[in-house]
Formats: sequence, structure tokens, C-alpha cells
Amino acid sequence: MGVLQPAFNILIICGCWIPSSYRETYAKMLYTLYTIFVFLLLYSFCISQFMNLILYVRSPDELSDNLYMFIANFLACCKFTTLQINRKAIHILRRKLEEEPCKPVNKEEIEIQNKFDKNIGSITIYYTILVEATVISMILSSLFTDFKDKKLAYKAWLPFDYSIRKYYYIAYVHQIIALISTSLLNVACDVIICGLFVHVCSQQEILSCRLREITKESRSDIGKIVRFHNYLYGYVIEMKKKFTIIIGIQLLSSTLVVCFILYELANTPLVSYKYLQFVLYLACMMTQIFFYCWYGNQLKLKSVEVANTIFEMEWPFLDNSTKKNLINIMRRAIIPIEVSCAYIFTIDLHTFVSILKMSYSTYNLLQRKRRQSKMKQQEEQFSPTIHILRWTSFLLTICGCYPPSSWTTSFKRSLYRVYGVFPFLLLNSFLVSQILDVVFNVENQEEFSDNFSITLVVLVTSFKISTILMRRKNVLFLFDTLQKKPFLPMNVKEQEIRSRFDKITDWNTIGYTSLLLICAFWIYVRSFLTDFKNRKLTFRAWVPYDYSSAFAFLLTYAHQVTAATMCCLASVAGDSLYSGMLVHIYCQFEILEHRLKYNKGDGNYLVKQCARHHDRIYKFAKMVNNEFKIIVFFQFFISMSVLCFNLYRMTQIKIDSKFIETTLYSICTLTQIFYYCWYGNEVKIKSLELPDMIFRNDWLSLNNDAKKSFLIVMRRAMKPVEFTSVHIVSVNLDSFMALLKTSYSAFNMMQQNKNL
Repeated sequence: MGVLQPAFNILIICGCWIPSSYRETYAKMLYTLYTIFVFLLLYSFCISQFMNLILYVRSPDELSDNLYMFIANFLACCKFTTLQINRKAIHILRRKLEEEPCKPVNKEEIEIQNKFDKNIGSITIYYTILVEATVISMILSSLFTDFKDKKLAYKAWLPFDYSIRKYYYIAYVHQIIALISTSLLNVACDVIICGLFVHVCSQQEILSCRLREITKESRSDIGKIVRFHNYLYGYVIEMKKKFTIIIGIQLLSSTLVVCFILYELANTPLVSYKYLQFVLYLACMMTQIFFYCWYGNQLKLKSVEVANTIFEMEWPFLDNSTKKNLINIMRRAIIPIEVSCAYIFTIDLHTFVSILKMSYSTYNLLQRKRRQSKMKQQEEQFSPTIHILRWTSFLLTICGCYPPSSWTTSFKRSLYRVYGVFPFLLLNSFLVSQILDVVFNVENQEEFSDNFSITLVVLVTSFKISTILMRRKNVLFLFDTLQKKPFLPMNVKEQEIRSRFDKITDWNTIGYTSLLLICAFWIYVRSFLTDFKNRKLTFRAWVPYDYSSAFAFLLTYAHQVTAATMCCLASVAGDSLYSGMLVHIYCQFEILEHRLKYNKGDGNYLVKQCARHHDRIYKFAKMVNNEFKIIVFFQFFISMSVLCFNLYRMTQIKIDSKFIETTLYSICTLTQIFYYCWYGNEVKIKSLELPDMIFRNDWLSLNNDAKKSFLIVMRRAMKPVEFTSVHIVSVNLDSFMALLKTSYSAFNMMQQNKNL
């Protein structure tokens, strides 16, 4: 078998190399016709894709989707043309490796050449398998996705209407055959060039073998070795002349393809045919570049190793004439054999690393351009969706405090006002019945403790709802403020920030509602299993009639259950309204940070807008504090009292259903006040982070007026946004811990008085 026979077999399939057995004229004519067929096949596929790029591509995504295959096909056309032009030169280069002085002269040299032959043969097989596996994946992906929809495997311009079935089949088969031909031609050309590199490395090793065989008796062979070394340099120069352009186009094209494949991978779903196809294609491109750079680097290293081989010889025993010849070889070997890429880059591993870096940089540039284009397009089409405290609004609607936004007619508004009287009367009648029970029915400390902890919660809930009803216009104004500039999101990223915090408030409301309803449900179940059969009410209450009859008891029992459920919903509505406002203040600081960080344009205008936004956040926080400060104070006081009584009750009762009920009740109370303190503390911390936000901004590029404006904003930010309850207690985690300590102290005092 001749040198690089597997690679030349692939060239025969691609129409670039006439088989040695085709000696008759008619056989050569037939093969020439086959070569013309492959030529037309490749160039027609390349032209159709090129015309598609010119006529139909309108966006970066479409360019990326079409360009990587066009580049591969264009490269195959260049290689086909180069191989046809240099067919005789390639034949000469191959023959030189089989003739003197490259021909092995002994068993050791034959083993060296066979070792390198096997190496390049294995590489040819593995590389062909990798490329054809990629082609098969592309074909299967197209058959499963494109073929059934009568879409071509690759977008192309065609001079006929391929929506007709027979024309579609012709165009589809043309693309598939052209794809296979492109892959085989790329493999053959790559292996031929890299194979010649490998065989030059083989000759360098044979040269080293011959140098090691020089002895004092065989010094007459030194002239042949010098001519052999010189011959190898001339051989590589001849190779460079024939392939330097194609190698340059190969590296440039492969770099571009790697960039676009990385870009496609970043925008392709992980679980899809396309993703696997792109991964395999990327592996082929990286392997292709690596082959050239690895064997170019090996050739360079092998040529330098000749000097080391001479040093390892027993040269001190040689005569002066031989030493002079060896010195000439060493002097020439100091300058390594290097294959250059279009006289710009040398083909070695440093070039491979540079290509990877350049590919990644280009990929980042494409991604940045894509993001900017996408953001610009989204901003042009952007219309913010507003969902402010959706679940809180729903609960307020149930409690009669917030009419549905869809009820715009006067009749519906009047109907809702009538409905609003029902939850108000239901809740307050329940409160009055419990207060009168304390006045008329409570006779001992245990009865007072059972009644008072529930009465306090109903009292604070009734106070919250009454306050919200009296200040409904102010509460609606707060909602409207969050839906206007500068609080309104201005682009998709800001909308994402708003949506993220909307989800937080929704999940907080849902979780808190679930916790309170679980506690209420436990109380209902315990009451139904123990009190209902004895005609005892769920909660202690005074009623102005005798409920010993079945109808009166059922009516009163239903009143308490309905009122308690309404109390839970109203409590959640009031608490989530306040904590939700705190969350949205935090959200506005996040949006302000985004505007400081990413918005570009006129620096003075940007600073003015951000300063105005910051001022409005402080004013909005002040409005929220003014509207809810009395509620917060009342809530702190009641929560402390309820915790005291619940702790006291837990020490007096056995571990049974009553104990579990009291425990759940305490957890609900702690959660209630924790919501206030946690989000109040988060807003305080976030407001103090504003100077850091400004420092992270590119403020050095702004003019002096903008810098002064930023300084004023930073000075104001030194005083944090802080919420207080009647200007006494700050709403933060320190206050939460103080509440727990005060409750525990009061509980200890009650225990001591009891023991006395």
C-alpha cells in the first residue's frame, strides 16, 4: 500500500484523484465526468446558500443559522479547486516520500515509517467516523423535523418553486448528497495535508536514526545525511507553496464556524436534535484545527531535535570533516521547520490557543450584540404588565375594602358598597359579643385568659379594617403611585425585577393565609368534635338571646365560624398590605440600582432621573409610614399581649388538642409581627446600599454637575429609610427581638404573681 493510501481512497470518492487502475481512455473519461458532477454539486450548493445569505437574511440569528454551513461548503469548494490545480504536485510529493533519500534502507527505518503510517491511518479512520457521525446526525435531525414539513435541510435560494413535491425531493436529495460530499472532501484534504506533516516528522526521525549510525568507520555517509537534511527543508518549502493559502483559509473559516456554533449552542435548548448536532459539529471543527496545529507543532519540534541527536552521538571520535558537516546541520536545525498560515501565523499549538481565544472573544461580541438588539427590540415593543399586590387586593375585596377594578359602573360600585357593610358588621358583632362576655360572663382567671387572647386579635383586626376603610383613598393613591413614573418599569429587565418581587408578595400572602386558615381549621375541627355535640360555641361570647334551641345554636355557631374566617382573611389582608408596600419599596431600590448600572445615554439626564427616583422613593416610604404607623403600633402592643397570654395558657393546659391550638395561634402571631420587622429591616439595609450602587457606576465619566447631584443623593442616603410605630419603635429585627424579650418578661411576671 502506498503512502497515505486511506486518504487518497477518500479523494477518489470525491472525484479528486484518478484510481491507478483506470488506465484506459474511456475509464479516465468516465472519471472526469464524475469529477465534473462533484464540482457542479458542490458549487451549486455553495451558490444557493450564498444567494440565500444575500437575499433573505435579515437578523443576526438568521445569519448565524445559515453562515456556518455556507463556510464549510465554501471551504470544501476551495479545497476541491486546490486539489485539482495541484494534483500533479501532490503526486510528486507523495512519490518523493517513496524514493531516495526518503525511502527506508533498513529494518529500523521501515518500522519507523510503518509506525507513522499506522498513526495517520488510525487518525484518518477516527476523523472520518467523527465527521460522518455528525453528518448522519444532521441528516436524521432534518428527516425528523424538516422533511415532514417539506422544509429543506438548509435554507437556500433556488431558481424554482420547491413546494411542488417532485421539485422538493430533488432539492432535498441535492442538499443531502452535497453535504456528504462536503464532509468527505474536507476529511480527505485535511488528512492529506496533516499526513504529509506526519511523514516529514517520520523522515526527521529516520534522519536521527541515520545520524546515530555514523561511526568512525562509516564517515563517508555524512554527505548523504547532509543532502537528506537539506532535502527535507526543500520538501517542506514545496509543501508550503502548494498549501499555504488553503491552510490559511482553513484556519480562518474554522475560527468563524466555531464562533457561530458557540453562538448557536448558547441559544439552542439542551434537549433537542439541534443541540447534539451543534456539539458534534463543534467537535469536528475543533478536531480539524487541532490536527493542523498539533502536527505543525510536532514537525517544528522534530526539526529542532536533530541538534540534540547530534550531541548524543559519539562525535568527539569523528574526524574534523565529519564534525564540520555536523555543525552545518546543527546550525541549520537551530531555525526550525515551520509551516506558516498565509505567511501570518505559524501552525503550532500557540496558534491553536490563539484561535480558541479569538473564537471566544468573537462569540462574546456576537452574544453582546444579540442581547443589545433583543433588548432594544423588546424595549420598543415593551408595555409593562401591572399586578400590584394581586392576592392582597383579592383579600381586601373579600373584606369589603377594595372594589374590583373591573367594576367600573355606578351600579356595581353601589352593589359593592352594600356588600362592604356585611363583613364590617360580621367582624364587629363578633368583637362586641366577646367584649360583652368579658364584662358579663367571665368569673375567673382561666376564663379571662381563654377569652382575652382571641378578643385582642379580633380587636386589632377590626381596627386594621376600619383604618383601611377610613383611609381607602390614601391606600388607593399608594397603589396608583406604584403604577406611575418613575416607579413604573421602563424596560424588560425592570419588568423582570418587578415581577420577581410581585411573586414574593404573592407567595408571602398565600403562605400566611394558609397558616392562619390551618390554625382556624384546627380550631373548627376541635370544636366540632368536642363542643358541637354539647351545644357549646367555638369561642366564648355573650349573645342577647337563648341559643339552647337547635336553630339558634346553629345560627350562632355559623356566625362565629364565618366571623373567625373573615377575621383571618382581614388580618392577612392588612398585614400583607403593609409588608407588601415594604417589599415594593425594596423593589424600587433594585430598579434604581439597575438604572444606575445599565442605562446609557446623556449622563446629566440619567443622573437627574435617578435623583428624582430616589427622592420619590423616600417620599413614598414616608407616605406608607404615615398611613400605617398607628396600625403598626397597635399590632406591636396586641402581639406582645397575645404572646404573653398564650405562653401563660400553654403552661396551664395539658399537651392535647387545646395545647396544639394555642401553639399554632402563637406561631401565627409571631409570623404576623415578623413580616413587619423583616421587611422593614430589609428596606433599611437596602437604602443604605445606595452609595455603593453609585460607586459601582461609571461616575468618573460624568461631568461636575452630575457628580455634585450624585453627592447630594449619597448624603441623603446616609439617613436610611426607616419605619416607626408612632415614632417610638422602629420596625426592624431589633424591635422583633425586643418584643420577644418583653413578652417573655411579662410572662415571667404573671407566673411569679400566680405562684405568690
